[in-house]
Amino acid sequence: MAGFMPLKEAAAMKEGLRVTGVPGLPGIWIVAVKNLYHAKKVPVIHVAHPTGDQEELYQLTAQRSNPTSWWADEAPRSSWLEQLHLAERLGSGPQLVPEDPAARAEVIGLCHLALGSPGGLAYEKRNIMMGNSSSPFAIKYKVTDEMIKLAPQRTVALLNHVHGVLEKQKAKGSNFLVGSSVTAADICWASALVIVAPPGEELLPRHESGKGLIGAFGQNPPEVQSAITPLILEHQQLILGDKELSDIPSMLEGTTNSYS
Repeated sequence: MAGFMPLKEAAAMKEGLRVTGVPGLPGIWIVAVKNLYHAKKVPVIHVAHPTGDQEELYQLTAQRSNPTSWWADEAPRSSWLEQLHLAERLGSGPQLVPEDPAARAEVIGLCHLALGSPGGLAYEKRNIMMGNSSSPFAIKYKVTDEMIKLAPQRTVALLNHVHGVLEKQKAKGSNFLVGSSVTAADICWASALVIVAPPGEELLPRHESGKGLIGAFGQNPPEVQSAITPLILEHQQLILGDKELSDIPSMLEGTTNSYS
């Protein structure tokens, strides 16, 4: 897609925030990180992540993760936690990581349960999707048959936990995972949930390059499907349906938003 800058050109820039992604493909970590930047009103220059040979990416960034973020002339960042803190530092939107240590620990912990490797929701569902340890992705990420076997029950445990958190929060009169306002935990969980519960096309467009992946996201073992409760889906809709907090269509098309 025309909105994505070539990798080498982006790496050579000395200003602006450049973030990699695959045109039309809703990779879960990409969706989460770019939603964090969007919620903080940080303009993103979309960069084409290589889908085949990644040697050039490795030479430029010393890693092969997606997304990778460059800010100005600083070193590239590839972990979701580094990129969350960068969003907080650069942005002017709502504070996503609380100052209070206890609340901060709760927010970061919930983010890890959504996106962490190993053990997060996105990680465990990806293990389910691999099928067996001889698949190319399983070999790349060193995933064993035992890890794949355990992934459904681990996914259910994560979904049960976040349902319980939402239930307790609802009893306190809050629709959010921590406290009474949106935090990074809400954005990370709503984004990660796409891998087990893809939202409708108005929130997640089905580009030709992403249709197959989105279809696989929606295919869950019965026990996982049963753990995706209406309360969890309501929370996802609350966050992804808020244009101030999420803009998946723009990130898939490579549109750079401007913020007032």
